[in-house]
Amino acid sequence: MHVPQALTASPRLLSRTVAAPSWVISGNVHDNCAFLSGKVHEVGLCLFEAEACLAYTDADLPPAMTGLPLSWHAHLPVDLAWGHGPHGAPGASAARVCALLMDRVAFLGARRAVLHPPTPEQAHAAGFAGPSGPARLLGVFLDAWARHGRDPADLLLENIAGQDLVDLIPAIADGNCNVCLDMGHVLTYGQHRLPASAALLARVRMAHVHAPGGMDRHRPLTELTPHEAAWAAGVLPALPPDAVLTVEVFAWDGVLASLPVLDRLLAAGAPEDRSVAGMPEVPEPPG
Repeated sequence: MHVPQALTASPRLLSRTVAAPSWVISGNVHDNCAFLSGKVHEVGLCLFEAEACLAYTDADLPPAMTGLPLSWHAHLPVDLAWGHGPHGAPGASAARVCALLMDRVAFLGARRAVLHPPTPEQAHAAGFAGPSGPARLLGVFLDAWARHGRDPADLLLENIAGQDLVDLIPAIADGNCNVCLDMGHVLTYGQHRLPASAALLARVRMAHVHAPGGMDRHRPLTELTPHEAAWAAGVLPALPPDAVLTVEVFAWDGVLASLPVLDRLLAAGAPEDRSVAGMPEVPEPPG
């Protein structure tokens, strides 16, 4: 594996897959990926806006990107329409948009994709009312995703505001999809049911690591409070060792500053290393 230069001072990260988003400097997707080349293992392609990303051309995603020493995953749109849309019925239309975007980045070998699953409010608006609404709507999405030739195991559901994934456990298991644990969202929204769920933790294939900044603002790990750092030091080392660690900070200086902190958080997971890392014992999470 290529040794990224930004990780050489963080030995524990060299044995992991460390990713950064394709939005850390001014410029388009290609500019960012060329900048990140040689600095991290993997890039998360920020396909945040459905229509804008469907309109990407070779100027944004040139064929030459295949020559970069990077692996890839996609972050699917955060503005997905979960109801009826131009591509079909509720759930199926969203899956069609996502499949088209994955087709667009297939030349890079990108298969894994992070998805913001439907919240109860979105499910209700799409006609899937009641406590089981989000799970039923997600089931429609997963069926359509599979019909488009996509493997549900490559779909990583992220915990977001209003959706901590716990009530989706049966749908996640039945659909055989996986999880992207966003630690900043756990801390911002008090989603401590998620890391307490063995069923969800076993399906974590990626973690978004950043300090909470209120709402969806993502801060460098240097801004973690001592309590937040202690919590992260208890959770991150317990994740599956093949889980991708995405430093989801949208500025390169913040990503770079976060790397040694992430290295120390992983070290602090081993009791014998706590004094070396300078991290406190992990308290019980609040509430």
